[in-house]
Amino acid sequence: MEDSMFVDRIFSILDDENTGMINWPKFIRAMSALEKGDIRDRLRFLFQVYDLNKDDSIGRDELAAFFISSLMVSTPNEDLQQVTRQFVDEILFKLHPTGGGIISSQDVLNYIERSPQEDLFSLFGRTMITDAERQRNASAADRPPGVDRLLEEDGCHD
Repeated sequence: MEDSMFVDRIFSILDDENTGMINWPKFIRAMSALEKGDIRDRLRFLFQVYDLNKDDSIGRDELAAFFISSLMVSTPNEDLQQVTRQFVDEILFKLHPTGGGIISSQDVLNYIERSPQEDLFSLFGRTMITDAERQRNASAADRPPGVDRLLEEDGCHD
């Protein structure tokens, strides 16, 4: 379940004509890019979502707003604000240690290229890893009966 801020941002990006609606083909293309697109496609989309002021960077306030929203709390208390500051500081330092509290898409791309095991979305406190992907990545011995056949049919067998 996603928070309303995240969902609203995705909707507004896909509703680029401000009609209040998203057509089905546009929705399918966006979901396909997120699921199967290359790292640059996913990064471009993530930046559109998080870059609230549309300045081609993500700052401390933008990261904090999305982090708090993802927790689905209405009023953050002092403890939550402290956790948020720590989370944001860690992300900013990890992605651009000398960036002064701002990251660019190139900062994230550079980090992902240095650390390919990182999930792009989990860097920002979210994950796009699905149960199906976890299942595909599990060893055959760990898979429930019948899963190998389904993976073969889907073209995802080891």
